[in-house]
Amino acid sequence: MKVFITGGSGFVGTRLLDILLEENYHVTNFDKADSNFYPDLTTVGNICDYEKLFESVEDESTIIHLAAEHRDDVKPINLYDLVNIEGTRNICRVAREKNIKKIIFTSSVAVYGFCDS
Repeated sequence: MKVFITGGSGFVGTRLLDILLEENYHVTNFDKADSNFYPDLTTVGNICDYEKLFESVEDESTIIHLAAEHRDDVKPINLYDLVNIEGTRNICRVAREKNIKKIIFTSSVAVYGFCDS
């Protein structure tokens, strides 16, 4: 099975990549940062860039969506909405246009706690 992960270069994504690769999945990581562990499986890009996202997702993939702005002190503040709302809309649009039936979303934002700034 093909799996396309957004935001897979961080801690959670890297562990997920480890598991999926052990199970012999065909995995692609799409992240704004290169992966220290899986650079050969990573396309550096932003989910807000619809064209790059579209060309990076293979047909018949399952999308696992981890990419997000997750800190309370994101600057500029509209980046939070741009990535988390518009970027996620881009993922849904790509899935619809490529007839992808499964998107798995997860967030680890709660583990970071609140910013006191």
